[in-house]
Amino acid sequence: MYRTTKYVSGAVAPKRGYEEYRPNLKVHKNEYKRQTKKLSIGWVVAVSFIALLLGLVLYRYNYIVELNFKVAEAKSKYYAMVDDNTQMRVFIEKNLDLSKIKSKATNDLKMQKPGQNQKIAVSVPVKDFSVASSDASVNGGGDFFSFIAEKLKAIVGG
Repeated sequence: MYRTTKYVSGAVAPKRGYEEYRPNLKVHKNEYKRQTKKLSIGWVVAVSFIALLLGLVLYRYNYIVELNFKVAEAKSKYYAMVDDNTQMRVFIEKNLDLSKIKSKATNDLKMQKPGQNQKIAVSVPVKDFSVASSDASVNGGGDFFSFIAEKLKAIVGG
């Protein structure tokens, strides 16, 4: 029978000395220990870094959720105020009757229309008059900064 393996058993096998393989075993063990320490330290650093990033993401998400709750609360307060404002306007418009106001003024407050001799003409000196700019709009003058910007453009532009 033909043998294909190089395994030799028994007394014919070559003997190895103790010095040949024992030092190599120690070297391999030390290298293995160093590699496992490096691997474990690397894994600890990597896992802690990933945990830190996840914690940061969770913190930002929590902050965003808190801000959304604050915005929702502010919106609900705003809409409640708008509803109160419209209710007050409707109440005022319903109760605004000129005949009621006139009767309240004449009866309860004892007010009366002034007679011809009770009217006094008041003369206002010329220095007390204020002249509105021709550039001012009817609605209150518009935005102040846009007004200043237009004037500066007119001066610089020619």
